[in-house]
Amino acid sequence: MKILLNKNIILFVIIGLLFLQQCDEIHIAENKSLDNYENLTDTINCQFNSIHSAYSSCLTELSDTTLDVVTWNLKFFPINGNATLGLLEDIIPNMNADIIAIQEINNISDFNLLLKNLNGWQGEVINVNGSLDLGYIYKECEIEVLENSSIVLSESVEPRPAVRIKIRHKSTGLEITLFNIHLKCCGVTGSDDANRREAASKTLQSYINNNLSNENIIVLGDWNDDIHDGPFENFLNDTNFTFADEEIANGSSNNWSYPSWPSHLDHILISKGLFDNFLETKTIKLDSCINNVESNISDHRAVMTRFE
Repeated sequence: MKILLNKNIILFVIIGLLFLQQCDEIHIAENKSLDNYENLTDTINCQFNSIHSAYSSCLTELSDTTLDVVTWNLKFFPINGNATLGLLEDIIPNMNADIIAIQEINNISDFNLLLKNLNGWQGEVINVNGSLDLGYIYKECEIEVLENSSIVLSESVEPRPAVRIKIRHKSTGLEITLFNIHLKCCGVTGSDDANRREAASKTLQSYINNNLSNENIIVLGDWNDDIHDGPFENFLNDTNFTFADEEIANGSSNNWSYPSWPSHLDHILISKGLFDNFLETKTIKLDSCINNVESNISDHRAVMTRFE
């Protein structure tokens, strides 16, 4: 009887141990499934299903396999307060660019509020001249920031210094240093204003060639002048660079970035290492699908360049 009882106890213990082992295996499997779910969620958040019908006539569907870079002067952001914020919270996810260089940030608190309300996006803003600051907005699932935003050439590129950031695009593997600029406005060729733009352009060129000649470079922003008006001849004559939007500048005014003048003031300059990756540049004409864009968002159109 004792022997039988002991055998039963031993059998019970063995069954119990087998049960616990099975539970551990199930728990591990559940954890693996959860990890897979979290990774899948990240992937889904990076995908874009379709553009809202309200923007179908002015936005193009993009892919997470391309690097999509935008420059956008958001006049006195936010030019119309909460109305501007609400529109951008809707437009930016539909635009679906990977990184946007922003000029004319007039209220840093509102810029941070915009970032807070953009799920899946992050950004940085730099106070460059007391007002009309410069910043970046980027998509977390596609962009890794290698070097945070910083001011460069604060004494030479005026009235606002350039803001530099270095990123890696996760899909293509491209590593790029960007310079966000907002040059001096106004004045015709030969004027003091134009001479200041020319000096800034030459300073940027010298800085890049002397310090970053082996890196992929994008200089983008509100250059406040046409490409061929004179101030940027130094870049036009340098075979290490090209204006990715030159075809727009040379084409119909219907596609220019500042339609109220009309003129094309917002440019994207790229270095030689990106020539083979370049796909296209286009202006984003929100005015073709949204009313009162100038009073609610900006008098500038965004300009986008795409790379593979």
